[in-house]
Amino acid sequence: MDRFYARLPLPLKMQIQAAWLAGRLGLGQPMSRVFLYGMAADLRRAKKTGWRSVDLTDDDIVVTTYPKSGTNWMMQIAQQTLRRGEAEFDHIHDVIPWPDAPLPSLPEPRPSAGPRVIKTHCELDELPFSPDARYLLIIRDPKDVFVSSYHFVNGVLNGLLPCRLTPQDWLAKFMGPKPLMGCWAAHTASWWSVHDRPNVLPFTFRQMKADLPGTVDAVCEFAGLSLTTAERQAVIVRSGFPWMKAHEPRFRPPIPAPRGSAAKMLRSGKVGERGLISPAEFARIDQFFMTRLEQLGSDFPYAEHFPLA
Repeated sequence: MDRFYARLPLPLKMQIQAAWLAGRLGLGQPMSRVFLYGMAADLRRAKKTGWRSVDLTDDDIVVTTYPKSGTNWMMQIAQQTLRRGEAEFDHIHDVIPWPDAPLPSLPEPRPSAGPRVIKTHCELDELPFSPDARYLLIIRDPKDVFVSSYHFVNGVLNGLLPCRLTPQDWLAKFMGPKPLMGCWAAHTASWWSVHDRPNVLPFTFRQMKADLPGTVDAVCEFAGLSLTTAERQAVIVRSGFPWMKAHEPRFRPPIPAPRGSAAKMLRSGKVGERGLISPAEFARIDQFFMTRLEQLGSDFPYAEHFPLA
């Protein structure tokens, strides 16, 4: 049985099982609208309440990203760096808490005996910004986020309901008034406003792809650590896409499903992947988010970091 499904209280298990059965009876497409609506509500609720009981210390490193922006990758880099390339776990969320998770199947955040990595998809004003903690910020090209999240959401739906969204369906939701995962521009603008604080270290996903060893070195310095040559190499190897892909069950989406999740957290790890929609539609994504950033008063240099379609 799926480990995350097994942890659920019985009423939730019954709801998920009922949705799974309804999908097998040909009701997958209408059920998907109900499921996505509920998921969006759960995400908003978790962001409002998840951080209430979390006390951050100067030992904490918070990995903050918009969804599908390299979250697990940076979590792995940070966790391996803190454990000098020897971090072991059955699943990454066994050792890295996610306070704003919309899932009752993850461990509760708890004090740690040593340095702790914490994950969040919250905007800046949705969690306590502590001058004591350190924050690793990753910003990914929203065109790449669109492609990655399209495949991810369809994997989630296929794990519960035999249905798929079309790329145009997802594009409408991605740039709609109430995006399922929140607004990319709002998240980016909120965190970019503090990117130059001494306790915030910003990256783009593209920068990480271009120079993994440099990323590891920057995280190591940010954490105040000094690694041996062998430790540094172990962190680099374990944080590379080949190693993580070979150990994919450790990073699989923590989404409860009766027969196991069909969604993949590590699909391609590429930048610039296109083809789902037309070049004109990708250009619309650029224009939409550049306009939205301007409306939010953000000076994030979009065109400097992301090649325009």
